[in-house]
Amino acid sequence: MTCLQTSCVPVTRRWTGVTRRRADRVTARRDNTHAPGDDRDRVRDASDIVDVVGEHLSLRQKGREYLGVCPFHDDHKPSMYVVPDKQIFHCFSCGAGGDVFTFIQKYHSMDFVEALKFLAERAGIELTPRKRAPGGEGAGGEPGGEGEVSRGELAEACAFADGFFRAILRHPEHGAPARAVAERRGLTGEIAERFGIGAAPDRWDGLLMAIEKKGLPRRPFIAAGLLKQREGGDGCYDALRNRLIFPIRDQLGRAIAFGGRRINDEEEPKYLNSPESALFNKSATLYGLDLAARNFTKQKDRKRLIVVEGYTDAIACHRGGFDTAVATLGTALTAQHARVLRRYPDVSVILLFDGDEAGRRAADRAVEVFFAEPIDVRVATMTVAGGAKDPDELLAQADGRARFEAVLENAEEVLAWRFAQFREELSSRGVNGRAVLVERYLQRLSELGLGTLDPIRRKFVLEQLATITGLSWTDLTRLSPAGRKPKQRAEARLAEERALAAGSSTEPKPTSRRQTPAGGVVGALMAFPSLSGSLTPADVRVLGEAEAGATLAQVREVVLGLIDAGTPPELGRVLPGLEATSAQSSATSAARAVERAAEGDASRARAFFADCLRRLHADAAARARAEGEPADPLERLAELRAGGVSGGGGAGANGGAGVVRRAAYPRVADDGSR
Repeated sequence: MTCLQTSCVPVTRRWTGVTRRRADRVTARRDNTHAPGDDRDRVRDASDIVDVVGEHLSLRQKGREYLGVCPFHDDHKPSMYVVPDKQIFHCFSCGAGGDVFTFIQKYHSMDFVEALKFLAERAGIELTPRKRAPGGEGAGGEPGGEGEVSRGELAEACAFADGFFRAILRHPEHGAPARAVAERRGLTGEIAERFGIGAAPDRWDGLLMAIEKKGLPRRPFIAAGLLKQREGGDGCYDALRNRLIFPIRDQLGRAIAFGGRRINDEEEPKYLNSPESALFNKSATLYGLDLAARNFTKQKDRKRLIVVEGYTDAIACHRGGFDTAVATLGTALTAQHARVLRRYPDVSVILLFDGDEAGRRAADRAVEVFFAEPIDVRVATMTVAGGAKDPDELLAQADGRARFEAVLENAEEVLAWRFAQFREELSSRGVNGRAVLVERYLQRLSELGLGTLDPIRRKFVLEQLATITGLSWTDLTRLSPAGRKPKQRAEARLAEERALAAGSSTEPKPTSRRQTPAGGVVGALMAFPSLSGSLTPADVRVLGEAEAGATLAQVREVVLGLIDAGTPPELGRVLPGLEATSAQSSATSAARAVERAAEGDASRARAFFADCLRRLHADAAARARAEGEPADPLERLAELRAGGVSGGGGAGANGGAGVVRRAAYPRVADDGSR
């Protein structure tokens, strides 16, 4: 077996058809859009992908690779591989993939510069100072032109405001009213420092003056909702005034938004939050998650996360010693919240709601959100709290800590909670009413994802329903109507299980995507870069001219640019030249598809590569005839061979490949997927 995966064959420029401009474009994109190459390389070398991904997900070793539940789609079975030899990750279900930068970008919704800074801080590396681009914002903070504010600019604006608000709380004059409110609510000392609580001064231009004093641009602060433009566009004013400030942070502890509680009880509204932005999505953000995630490590045997309804309740929990509490931000729990919590598979999630009717309705909605999620979710209410209406009130009592622990201990598993209500409803109905209720309930469970549950969990659900209704498990299975989307997912899972039982690959094979030989060639070059040594000028020309989707075209340009520069086009060198994470995922998918199909066999990889090249030449010849142009004789020969005529080698095969049966090899789509 010959190794083709390393750059064991030097690549040199052997043609003039591909110009140097392509290589220059790739280099410029890497250096100008992302970061200086040495910064990127130093950070990547110090950031082992297994360690980085393992800090975010639970991984288990499988041979030379690692396997985990993919956080980028509704993954109920581990389908994301982390490959230490190539320093990449790839999910065979959704196609997400790339290097360590791609993972951090996708996981934390960062742009590349933010991901670079995050990994540099993790590794203790000091980055080269970035030069401010010319033509940007002018002096005095006035906008220098239109266009979107970047995520990095928003983050810098929020960080500045965070420091400003905390400084105001400590100010002897401007912070006095807010300190008085904070003291009455127990928000002082270490707890105030832990949550970064601050204050907005009672004036219209407090933050604005601080911004102008530093010579900072106003536009990012306006985009973050910290400044508002006056009607007519003449000047700005502070959005948060005379309020106690609660910074809202992402999972990394960075301020992304702010909540303000009124200091004067006559002012409305009582709470005022920042608007949503590129950094802040309130339907996917949990207040205090950055602190709770760090505190999980202290819980050895029983890790639990407590979800409450407001950030003052979350702070009260932390103050009382329950330091894995988080809070929603004025919204009901959503599917986006569920996806965030799914990143902590070893943690029991306790949803804590007020004991009133509104709390019960909120609990019912939350149960539906979490029904199909593969995490341990329990529901607790304040009805057993002896009259206290919320955690803040209960924990302020002398025996509050013990009673709050009792509330958590009485939490019911999410299905038990749901079924207890169903049993109560069922007992109050007659025969016909019970029949209608059972059908309606099964329909609702189907809409919530009953058909997507793994077989064991689905059986448990139906068995519990059988006990409640008196119907048999078989009858319930027959009566259960799967909703359209869950049914499609269930069928996909069944097909995957059958493929696995038959000993074939479990990687998805989309039927709706047009398969292209160009994707196969590009994937093979990234997986086995030494194959580039067998390319001829004609091969490069037809590859560059072949029809390709937008994503594959980006990957192809980088691959050919590297080859033209005399650099092996291995995947690790291609990824830095791609701007979009979608292109990085497609490149990874294309390379992995070929790599897994070849199984490290040099002759198998070479044969697949030769077959794809022959098909490219055949397509080129067919296009030439259709356009009335004389076909290249080599392309005509390749067309005949692609149709099944025997020959040794062929266009780009470099000899020895022989006839290739295309059905034996993976077909790669124009977006890099199999």
